[in-house]
Amino acid sequence: METFYADGSPFFKETGTYLQYRTEGYPIIHRHDYWECFVLLNGSAIHNTVKGPKHITQGHVSVLHPENEHCIIPQDKKYTELTFSVKKPIFENLCNSINDEFYGQLLERSGPIDFYLNESMYNNIEKKVQAFLSLDPRQKCKISSIVKLLWLNILETIFLDRLQQNNLYPDWLNKFIAEIRKPENISLNVNKIYKLSNFSHSHLTRLFKKYIGKTLISYFKEVKLAHACMLLNTTDQTILSISGAVGYSSLSNFNKNFKDFYGITPTEFRKNSDFRGI
Repeated sequence: METFYADGSPFFKETGTYLQYRTEGYPIIHRHDYWECFVLLNGSAIHNTVKGPKHITQGHVSVLHPENEHCIIPQDKKYTELTFSVKKPIFENLCNSINDEFYGQLLERSGPIDFYLNESMYNNIEKKVQAFLSLDPRQKCKISSIVKLLWLNILETIFLDRLQQNNLYPDWLNKFIAEIRKPENISLNVNKIYKLSNFSHSHLTRLFKKYIGKTLISYFKEVKLAHACMLLNTTDQTILSISGAVGYSSLSNFNKNFKDFYGITPTEFRKNSDFRGI
């Protein structure tokens, strides 16, 4: 397991900030001792994190907590990424400039924060990238300022999204989501999942789509597949056993859904060393 340290780069050590514009990923599982934000500007890739491997496309953002393990595997020649990083004290100050409790809330997360940029945000970041590319590497203060502005843009988006979710998600929905994500419920079929709520099938279907933006069937399938990734990584159970543990009665159906969602089969996931160790 590789670990990257903020003091490993003279620029990072001096300014507490770092910015990279790259046309290749980093396919080896690694982690950092600082906060990192990864933005996919062009192309597509497989991003492997504690959540499992995920196919990502242009505009995807991942904010990585110190010690989060991940790797990035480009899937085409258009691949271009922007990665910007800050030391922990600077990140805390940036969070505090938005809200005094924000930093503590982000620390509580065990995995990365993922989302997609809207068109306006994407264009805003591209302008900052162009500003960065026009600078002389010796203009450390200006480069460091661009990094901090990028972080503020990302953090404001996360904070506003959290506010919106807290305001829009009723208590019953938060409790229902927590219930269906419990390991003992992941093997259930969708019809039994509906019974965990106090709503009728049709009413829950409508409300879930309204609040979450996707159907309960689609959401629950993602929960099942993420749990399957965890079992593939952390146990020696057969793929047949794992497919049953997440509620699939057909191995071929499980394999198809897994590949459709992640871009690789469960067997490939388990055999490929780049997807192990999380």
